[in-house]
Amino acid sequence: MPAVSAAAARKQIAAGALAPLYALVGADDIEKSEIAALLIDAVDEGFRAFNVDHLYGGETTPDAVMDAANTLPMMLPRR
Repeated sequence: MPAVSAAAARKQIAAGALAPLYALVGADDIEKSEIAALLIDAVDEGFRAFNVDHLYGGETTPDAVMDAANTLPMMLPRR
């Protein structure tokens, strides 16, 4: 998956053309939080508990990332 800038990610999210997976990396924690909020808002509020995972690099494992990425969405076209 190619790297995209924060501006490109915002455009993708606004257009509803979401990538299958986003890894938010970089030094700007505020920008990462803003993009994460946009991604969360892209998921129907009633189904977020089933379709949104918050994983933090220093607190997770590669297996947890793979499990989340491979989990099918519940009652929505995407997680």
